[in-house]
Amino acid sequence: MDSKQRFETLITVESELAKRADNFGVLTLSKAERLYVLASWAKGALDCNGFAYFFLGPCNLPEVIEAFEQLGFQKAADAIRKAIEEFPDARPIGDSEELKRWVESQGERLASTWNRLCEPIWEITTEEFDEALTSFLRSRIDEFKLETNVSLLL
Repeated sequence: MDSKQRFETLITVESELAKRADNFGVLTLSKAERLYVLASWAKGALDCNGFAYFFLGPCNLPEVIEAFEQLGFQKAADAIRKAIEEFPDARPIGDSEELKRWVESQGERLASTWNRLCEPIWEITTEEFDEALTSFLRSRIDEFKLETNVSLLL
């Protein structure tokens, strides 16, 4: 399978799982399915807009960290832990407006720190990430309930 076919299949899997989570709740996904979706979402959010945007999203941070660990990206998982430590009492702010105000009040120091912490995530290439998702899917295929044909990935 070429990288384009693999990418398209992985995106279709992500889309199917995200749609199921939106329609029926994230808890209807198996643990493996949740980790897959969370890793994909987090990588996209962090690549595009960094931690300020990432923390605006409704996510289970321990599971996001676990997702990166399960995919073999320990430095990325550690970076998220360190970014969390920047919050008062190491507790992310849940209210989006309050979070925005807090981020703005921290100024360049926080932006610089979070940008530096994002580097291990930004350094994960699309090919590396897709290969990790493929390996994860292969290793836990019995935990996925998919309509998408993933036989080309197996």
